[in-house]
Amino acid sequence: MNSHPILAEALRGGIVESFHRGALAVVDADGAVHTALGDIERPIFPRSAVKVLQALPLVASAPPTTGNSRRRTGAGLRLARR
Repeated sequence: MNSHPILAEALRGGIVESFHRGALAVVDADGAVHTALGDIERPIFPRSAVKVLQALPLVASAPPTTGNSRRRTGAGLRLARR
């Protein structure tokens, strides 16, 4: 039996086409859990899901650009440094 609840459903014509199970936790700055759904103690392997978070320190530490403050990456994502 899956201990994770259904967190999202995709509907097509009012009929559930697919659903996605998962776990989530809402914690405060000290790490105290305020809300939890599913098995939040189960180890996970996020792989690609956290690449955006892993890139934040790199983007935040980039030197300021001259002239136009926007750069275009190969993926077409616009990053603005203010």
